Amino acid sequence: MKVIILNKEEVGRLVGRQISDLVKASPKCVLGLPTGDSPVGIYKEMVKLANEEKINYGEVVTFNLDEYVGRYNNEDSYRYFMDTNLFDLININKENTFFPRSKNPEKYDELIAEHGGIDLQLVGVGNNGHIGFNEPGTSADSKTHVTYLTADTVLVNSRFFNDVSEVPNQAVTMGLSSIMRAKKIVFLAFGKAKAEAVKHLINATSYDNNWPLTILFNHPDLTIYIDEDAASLL
Repeated sequence: MKVIILNKEEVGRLVGRQISDLVKASPKCVLGLPTGDSPVGIYKEMVKLANEEKINYGEVVTFNLDEYVGRYNNEDSYRYFMDTNLFDLININKENTFFPRSKNPEKYDELIAEHGGIDLQLVGVGNNGHIGFNEPGTSADSKTHVTYLTADTVLVNSRFFNDVSEVPNQAVTMGLSSIMRAKKIVFLAFGKAKAEAVKHLINATSYDNNWPLTILFNHPDLTIYIDEDAASLL
């Protein structure tokens, strides 16, 4: 476990550079990608470098962590988020950009395995410690599955909707064991609202299902990027 404390803008540039260099070195690499506020700066840097350095994403494969159930083609879907923040802005083949679906969700893990596994997985974290949409109480050996979102998660995510009543209460997510199979994991957390979760991860010696992010403590190649606010309880 490596912990690096930088501001959000610095992390965006650093990790964006790291992923861009991976794509240049391994043009067929497999990326695991999240949505939300945390990775936006990274995606901006990836787009910038792709344009400046003519980086070819034509053979890159991506697997997104999660998606709302029943929103696959809506403007509030995670597919739409990824298209507008990254995929439409680089030369990636969208047939190689995958999202989990609520029908036969376990097939997602099989599809990842068929592509040789994820080389680099980005993950953010919710205030309650969820990664992907693995809410508190999720089993450590969970695979891709459909889950109900907690009231806290619905409330936090309502900032992306006109009203909290519009937020879906179900999502399909990579499971914790799915995430842990990635060869490298880059964890992102910014702001004081994430400080409690970060404290549990840094101090973890075993998996605590009350704080799902603690599953990461035992990953062999984990880098944690946090800002000073997220590190304030350490």
